[in-house]
Order: sequence, then structure tokens, then C-alpha cells
Amino acid sequence: MIGDVWTVMRKEWKELLNQGSSRLGTFAGLFFTVAVLGVALPLFNGRAWAEGASGGGGGGAYGTIGVIFAVLPMVADAFAGERERRTLETLLASRLSDRAILFGKVGAIVAVGWGLILLTRFAGLVALNLVLDGAAILPGGGWWAATGGALLLCLYLVGVGVLVSLRAPTVKQASQAMFFAAFGPLLLVILLSVLAFVVARLLPAAITGPVGDAVEAGGWIPLVILAGLATLLVPVAPLLLAMRRFRRARLLLD
Repeated sequence: MIGDVWTVMRKEWKELLNQGSSRLGTFAGLFFTVAVLGVALPLFNGRAWAEGASGGGGGGAYGTIGVIFAVLPMVADAFAGERERRTLETLLASRLSDRAILFGKVGAIVAVGWGLILLTRFAGLVALNLVLDGAAILPGGGWWAATGGALLLCLYLVGVGVLVSLRAPTVKQASQAMFFAAFGPLLLVILLSVLAFVVARLLPAAITGPVGDAVEAGGWIPLVILAGLATLLVPVAPLLLAMRRFRRARLLLD
């Protein structure tokens, strides 16, 4: 199965290089992305970009933007593009298994999306060490957390996007639906977090006091474990649902 997954991944990468006006345009876009996100922004933020607790003065934010712009068009094209080009039937009629097709497409997109993030972030480290004087600049915990967070975000976007692309008749419709399907839940989580913070601030000390004492006494450990499980579940759940809904016979009938 691994060989079949690799076959699908190579197919996706070849199609990506052949899309657009030319390969020169693809590499020009890659160079521009690395130059801006991997060199200019780190130099603008200085040492804080790598050593800051927040992932480096906007490092997490630009990583998120990089993932979005690199991944969303590819995910929208994953199955809706095959359907538009009338190549989906040929792909589904091949000897490749359902899991090989799905994992191959997901793996190819994640590799490109997160690979671009890794390229820009390590390019930033190299640029900072070459330009700035003083001690060597090494990535701090925030830098690594932002890099790992970009991978989780990439997995989440790919999982949601595949679910949308499986049913969308065109790439345009898939792109439009993906925006609401992917960012709607994220905005809901943000709103609920803000609401919880506001409610916690408004509650009387008679309620918040015992909770705070329990946390200080070591009750924070279950909270950390729960938060970690929730963080992993968010990107994994759409992928599991995509595995459940990906059925060759159903796609051929559509």
C-alpha cells in the first residue's frame, strides 16, 4: 500500500508543477514566498522571531498565512479538479485502493504545505544568523510550537478540504465552501474561548477561588492533558471522517 500511496503523491506533485502558465512561474512564486516570509519578515522582527515565546513576533501568524495560501487551492483541486478534468473516473478505475488514493492526495498536499512552512522558517534562521552579529540565534520553544502548530493546521485544512472536494462539482465551488467549512469552526472556538474568559472574570470569588486553588495544587495536569487531546483531535477528526466517507462506488455514481 505504501508504494501505491507514493504513486499517487508523485502524480499530485507532477500535476502541481504542470499547473499554471509554466514551471518558471511556479518556482518564481516559491522564491517570492521564501524571500518574503523566510527572509524579510524574520529580519524585520530580529532575534524575537526565533527566540520569542510566541513563536517569534508574528512567526506563528505568517506560518498560518503560508499554510492557508499553499494548501487551500491544492485541496480544492484534489477531487473537484479531477471531476472537472474528467480524470476522476480513470483514477477510480485504477487498481489503487480507496485508502491509497485518499492518503496519497492528503500526503502530497500536507508535504507541500508544511514543507513550504519548514523551508521559510529554517531560511529565516539562516538569514538571521548571517546578518545579525552576536551569539548564534537558535529557535526557542515558541518557534518550535508555532512550527508544530502549522502542521496541525495543515492537517485540519486538508481534512476539511477533502470532505468538501469529494462532493463539490467544480473547483470554484469547492474553494468557496472550504472557506466557511474550515474557518467557521475555528471562529466558533475563538468566540467560545473569549466567552469563557469573560464569564470567568464575572464570576464571584466564591466560585473562582476554589478552582484557582485546585489548579495551583496540581489540578492543572488534567487540564493540560485534556487540552492536548483536544488539540490533536481537531485536525485528526476531519481526516477520519474523510476516510469514512471516501467510497469509490459513491464517487463514480456522483
